Amino acid sequence: MKRKLQIMHDLFEIVQSYEPYTKIAIQENKLSYFDNLKALCHWHDDIEIIYILKGKMNFYVNGKNILIHEHDGLIINSKQMHYGYSEQGLDCEFICILIHPIIFNYNNDFFNHFVKTIISNNQIEYLYLNNNNLNDHHLLLLFNKLLLLYKSSISEKEILYYSIIFKIWHKFYTILKKNFNLSELNSSNISNDLIIQKNMTAYIYKNYTQNISLNDIAESGNVCRSKCCKLFKKYLNQTPIDFLNTYRLEISKSLLINSNLNITEIALNSGFNHLSYFSKLFYQKYNFTPKEYRKLNKNK
Repeated sequence: MKRKLQIMHDLFEIVQSYEPYTKIAIQENKLSYFDNLKALCHWHDDIEIIYILKGKMNFYVNGKNILIHEHDGLIINSKQMHYGYSEQGLDCEFICILIHPIIFNYNNDFFNHFVKTIISNNQIEYLYLNNNNLNDHHLLLLFNKLLLLYKSSISEKEILYYSIIFKIWHKFYTILKKNFNLSELNSSNISNDLIIQKNMTAYIYKNYTQNISLNDIAESGNVCRSKCCKLFKKYLNQTPIDFLNTYRLEISKSLLINSNLNITEIALNSGFNHLSYFSKLFYQKYNFTPKEYRKLNKNK
């Protein structure tokens, strides 16, 4: 089943699938479940884990491009801008696990020492896990164990989730401790360009229904047009206007399926002032007219 990535106006992903009684989300996924084999750029408080079951996936984290190979994995730290995609148009099967840091916050001293030193450390953006490395391999096995538990019919398995999650965090912490000074909270040295990019992206998510120009996007980041375009290329690999239109089209798809608005109303509610332009972009991206797309997906 396709995973629909919903975005709040502050760029936070709305996680719809936390397991009962937990702040853990587990999904077996494919890139083909996402339009054009690419997820929307987003960020959230959760630690995100990607484990490749079959194929490979490109992953952008704060503008850094990482190629994740089959049977390898990636742990993305809290609040990092990221998205996965296929560079060569090939599908990829993977496990996606989201762990909200709040599950470790049963004791302030524990949380501050073992968790906050990681999630508030701006030097720690992600950790690549190589299956050929023994320590990494043991951690990757825990991801698969979590998936198997998720797919099982064991009663009260939510209790068992926590036992695995704490083992994952222990190994994660141990690996990071070898490469970073976790005894001191390092919340400095965050890239000013990254802050600007987050502000500009947030501006688009908040104002997509308005008549937004390149100047408006650049002004939201307090930079010139040229700098704006360079940052979008660096962090999102798109032009600002392409990113804006992609998000508007995502909104329109949701409205086509989940509302009874007519096509003109959907175009306007998605930020497109002209129906012909909306229909042209929609067809170019999805190879269906909006009307055809609604007919194919309305009752699914």
